[in-house]
Amino acid sequence: MSELDEIKEQSLNNYKLAVQEIINNNTLSLLEDDIMSLLKKPPLDSMDIIKNKFLLVAKRENIILNTVNLDKKLEIYRERINKDIIFIKNIRIDMLSKTVSNFNPKKEFDTIKITKKDLSSVNKKINSQLKEKIKININRFIIDEIINIYNGINNIQYNKIYNELSKYFRTVYQKQLVENINIKILVKDTTLINGVKEQGERYIFTKTNSRINDL
Repeated sequence: MSELDEIKEQSLNNYKLAVQEIINNNTLSLLEDDIMSLLKKPPLDSMDIIKNKFLLVAKRENIILNTVNLDKKLEIYRERINKDIIFIKNIRIDMLSKTVSNFNPKKEFDTIKITKKDLSSVNKKINSQLKEKIKININRFIIDEIINIYNGINNIQYNKIYNELSKYFRTVYQKQLVENINIKILVKDTTLINGVKEQGERYIFTKTNSRINDL
C-alpha cells in the first residue's frame, strides 16, 4: 500500500469513528436525557400522573389511599421499567453501526448517510418490544398491586376500582407513554440525521483541502 493510500485509509477510518461516536452519543442522550425523564419520579407530586390517578379515585370513593405503599410500588415500577428499556440503546446502536461498518465509498465524495428509512426500520423493531415491556411492567407493578394501595376496601369497592384503574393504565396511560417516547425518538432521529450529514461535509471538506492532493 502506498503512502497516499495509507493516508486515505486512515482518514476514512477516522471519519467512520467520528460518525460512530455521533450515533453512540445521540442514542445515550435519547435514553438517559429524554426517555428516562418521562419515567423517573417527577420533582413534584402534582406532576405524578400515576399517583394523581390513584388519589383521584380515593377521594371520589371516599376510601383511604396508602401513600407509603403507593410510593414503594411506584419506585419499584420506575426502577424496573428504566432497566427494561436499556434494550433501546442496544438495538439502535447495533443496527445503525452496520451502516457505518459497511460504508465503502465508490466515488470520491461519497459519505455515510443515516436516512429516515434506516431509522424507520430501527424504530419499528424498538416499538414492538417497547409496548410489550411497558405492558408487562404496568401489569406487574401497578395493576397487580391495586389491592395493596387502598386500605379497608370491600370486594365490591375493589372490583369497581380495579376495573377502572386497570382499563386506564392499560389503555390511556400506556398509549400516552408510548406516544411520548416515540416523539422523543423522532426528535433525536432528526438530530442524528443532521449530525451525520454535517460530519460528512467536514470529511469532504478535509479531503478537498488537505495535503493528500499534493502527494
